[in-house]
Amino acid sequence: MADDRKKQRLRSPAYPSINLQEAIEKASVIYRHEKRHAVPVDVVVCEHFGYETAASSGGLRAVAALKQFGLLVEEDGGTESRQVRLSNLALDILIAENESSPERLKAIKTAALSPPLHRKIWEKYGGHLPSNASLSAFLIREMEFNDAHVDKFIRQLSQTVAYARVAEPDTIEDDDDDLDSHESSDSATSYPNTAGRNQAPLPNQMTTTTYHLPTNPIMPSMGVVAETVNLPITMPSLKVAWLNVPSKLTKLEFDTLVNTLKMFEAALVQPPSLLAADPVEGAPK
Repeated sequence: MADDRKKQRLRSPAYPSINLQEAIEKASVIYRHEKRHAVPVDVVVCEHFGYETAASSGGLRAVAALKQFGLLVEEDGGTESRQVRLSNLALDILIAENESSPERLKAIKTAALSPPLHRKIWEKYGGHLPSNASLSAFLIREMEFNDAHVDKFIRQLSQTVAYARVAEPDTIEDDDDDLDSHESSDSATSYPNTAGRNQAPLPNQMTTTTYHLPTNPIMPSMGVVAETVNLPITMPSLKVAWLNVPSKLTKLEFDTLVNTLKMFEAALVQPPSLLAADPVEGAPK
């Protein structure tokens, strides 16, 4: 009986049903049609998201996901006349002059950790997601998660973290000036430092390591000390590669690095036929 009550409580997941990239794409559709204006929820669901009825569970879950990521703000009104509008956080992402601007990247990272469950997991594991099996066990045993939703949630969380590059430097900077720059009247979209104030840097961020070079049989070690940088590279498929390189390179050394990577192309690149046969499409690698 107790287990049945637990599952009943979690039948409507209190977490985003779609990943952050999908949520931002849906927010961009709203912006294209409505700009900053409030719009009825049924218009969003039917006209902008393309669902047949305003009561569509998929459409309402998508709206809820945008709210959980902090991209939508609900206006005052009764249940029958609910209206939403894009938040300041969403606008920071959608109308940035440069897609790679620090402000936009910061807003995306903020959105990724806005759902309370995302934040709880990120902080519990010190800024690095554990294996799917470990995370699944934590969700089921400690968070009373519905077994049927675990795999989908883990996939969504992994995709969101990879897309937002949350583990990279400056995850969410503690910058009071930036926080004060948002509209004070829009308290619902005034977003805080999601990584917490005065916290130590999270592990697996881009880091610099100092070490003594090992002895080279061709060129014996001269006691040189080198610094390396761990560079995370997020690919369009959301796979993440880590590249450990010296922190200071000459142009010739950089060109050598690039040419060496190209030499591995034949071994690393999979034929399209094999990629299409991947049994778990969209699953994190």
